[in-house]
Amino acid sequence: MSKTPLGLVYRDNCIRTLKTVWNKKSTKDHYINSVKRSAKNAKPIIVIDDNDFSSECFLINQTLDDFDIHHDPILCRQIELIGKYMKIKYDILSSNQSQEDKQKFCTLNEQQNYWNKEISTKDEKALDKFVKEL
Repeated sequence: MSKTPLGLVYRDNCIRTLKTVWNKKSTKDHYINSVKRSAKNAKPIIVIDDNDFSSECFLINQTLDDFDIHHDPILCRQIELIGKYMKIKYDILSSNQSQEDKQKFCTLNEQQNYWNKEISTKDEKALDKFVKEL
């Protein structure tokens, strides 16, 4: 079994990822192989645009070798709302920073951009600086 590509996130009702991750052949191959192993892995894939956080939804086709566009505006909108969180988390995790820094800034990102909680001004400035340097 191959390792799940960074940025491909499995959830109960869907799989979410960024467009740059989805456009890699290895990501699509990983997903196709996972569906072939278990039908439970056949879920809608929400692909978030890295720039404007719009999204598209796909389903694997019947022959398990390609993808069809799937229209689910509610699911797409839910994922679009956390697009910034996804992008920043991917950038942090794919950086060559220390594990300690990655953990710290992933937590701050999650609080601010996933849970929509206010973080201190100091932490917000540190997160912004860290992300800009990536």
